Amino acid sequence: MTATVRRGANALPEIVLNTATDPARTASWLPSGVPGPVGDSRVEWDGGSLRVRSGGAGASEIELTVHDADEATARRVLDALVDEVEQNFNVG
Repeated sequence: MTATVRRGANALPEIVLNTATDPARTASWLPSGVPGPVGDSRVEWDGGSLRVRSGGAGASEIELTVHDADEATARRVLDALVDEVEQNFNVG
């Protein structure tokens, strides 16, 4: 089963992508694998992919696809990434 989920984040796409691919932060949101860049707005790893687009006004729209997972698991992974972004870049 493959699950795809989407949500917004209050951070620029570059910040989301940098957080997603930072080896020091990967373990906080991704259960396994190491994401690598595929293009300016997409990263992939053995278990799925992440696409980030501008949401306007300093925000992003994020789409996460996770293979061998249900929607609830994919949602938890995406929420963990957004929490990591917000915790590290939206202090105060």
